[in-house]
Amino acid sequence: MSPMTISFLMAGGMALIGIILVLIFDRPKRPKDTPSKNAKEASHRVS
Repeated sequence: MSPMTISFLMAGGMALIGIILVLIFDRPKRPKDTPSKNAKEASHRVS
């Protein structure tokens, strides 16, 4: 392979890794209180 091909493959790999990292870490944060409120409501309904 020529050095040009190797450099394109390296750049493509870096771009792919960057896209994956953005998809993993750029998720909207869910409020932490929501699951606990749902759990409390469920326990009240059961008892």
